Parts: sequence; C-alpha cells; structure tokens
Amino acid sequence: LLFHLRAGMIRNLGGIVDPHLYSNCFTGSKILIHDYLKEAVKIIKHLMDDLGNNANTMKREFLTDTIKAYGRTALFLIGGVGFGTTHLGVVKAMLERRLLPRVICGSAVGAVVASLVCVLDDEELLELLNEVNIDLSAFEKIGSKGSLRRKIVRFLKHGYLFDVNILEECIRANIGDITFYEAYSRTGRELNIVVQSSRKHEVPLILSHLTAPDVVIWSAASASCAIPGLYDSVPLLCKDVKGNLSHWHATGIKWLDSSFQTEKTIVRLSELFNVNHII
Repeated sequence: LLFHLRAGMIRNLGGIVDPHLYSNCFTGSKILIHDYLKEAVKIIKHLMDDLGNNANTMKREFLTDTIKAYGRTALFLIGGVGFGTTHLGVVKAMLERRLLPRVICGSAVGAVVASLVCVLDDEELLELLNEVNIDLSAFEKIGSKGSLRRKIVRFLKHGYLFDVNILEECIRANIGDITFYEAYSRTGRELNIVVQSSRKHEVPLILSHLTAPDVVIWSAASASCAIPGLYDSVPLLCKDVKGNLSHWHATGIKWLDSSFQTEKTIVRLSELFNVNHII
C-alpha cells in the first residue's frame, strides 16, 4: 500500500491540474478527480492510524519522503491596488476552511497583505479579517487639501507621485518592527516578499526567514511597493539583538518593486521551499 501511494502521489497525475479542466466552472472539481483525491486522503489516514504509538520508523520516513516528492503549495499575492481587498477575501476564505498554505509570497500590494497575514496567528488574523481593523491613520495626517499639487510637484522634482514615508509608517503601524525570523517563529507561516535592486543587471530577491531572517518586514513590504513613478525606492532595514534598526546593506542599496518577474520568483520558491503548486 505504501508503494502504491508513493506512485500515485504526483501533483499532475493524469493531467488533473490542467487549467482547461477548470475553465467552464469557477468552483469545484471533476467528480472523478475529487473521488481519486478523497481516496488518497483516506489511505493516508489509514496508514497514519495504523502507525499507532509504537510508530514504525520505516513507515514514517516513507511518508515524509512522499510529502517531499509530492511538493508544497504556495499562495502568491500579486500587486495591483485593486487586488488588495480581493487578497484579504481569499485569505479569509482559505483560513476559515483550514486551507491556507504555510508558504505565502507577495509583491507590491500583495506583499503588504502577505505581511499582515504572516505576523498574526489564526485567531488574531480571523479577528482582523472579520472587523477589517487596519490602521490607516498615517494617510490622514497630511490631509487632502493641496494633495494634487503636492503630487505634481513631487513628480516633477523627484520622479514619483506618492510619499513613501507615509506608506512605511502605515505598514509599520500595523505589523510593528518584527523580522522575518520572528514572524516565522511566532506563526509558522513562511513569508516571502519579492524585491528588485535599484542597480542594473541584478536578479529579483526573495526575502524570507531563510534568506533574510533579520530584515524588518515593514521595510521589505515598502520596498516591494516602490513602483517606479509611484514611490521612491527605499533601503531595507534589519534589526540586531538589541532591537536597533540599521541598513541591511552597508552600501545603502535601495530596493523597489519586482512584480514583472513572476516566473523567476516561482522558480526560486521551488528551490527554497519545494513549492510546485501556486495559487
């Protein structure tokens, strides 16, 4: 039974994740596929129950290897202002059904939502999503009077419309000075934020508890939102053991949005977290 299970634990067995199968209906799955996956889950539960307290080491290792071979799922929250509330709705629906993946990746606005999701435990996150209690006071300090004029002057003088300091203040007010490693230790969720160096000829960088454990999340999310023409690029900040913040790179490299590098991001996620299925 173990060997039959291993042979059948393939993500795209028989083309069951072919997008064309899901092009006519936005919910549910084919009955045959549903029945197959239901039976696979039934077998796994049977094997786990059969292990008992005196677990057979070989069986446990076999199941662990099967999980590695099957791969992991990641939730990818892309950029775009219009997607912000959509992302929150998707996260809420998945969390309520206990389907929220542990690996979550975000870019631009998606990085902000992913940050909120990964610094809160399930109970705190559900409370936030039910009440939509997000602190936006940073945007109210300057006021709307003269706003258009300020943006035009800023764009002509500096090349971007919005004040990135206000964005940083807003994100920081909601998640605090927590690092990638601290967030992972607290919630078990593996946050990934995609940024791009402002220097030429550099590949996009995925910041996570593996690649940048000491980087402060709000600075990474702000950098990912730094779309040329909208926000200025910003430096990444890290936190030392005493809680002091400093530049992650001594040279003060600035970072910006990397929303157009999705394929490279997926490849890197696969390398870091054994991800082979993206939502």
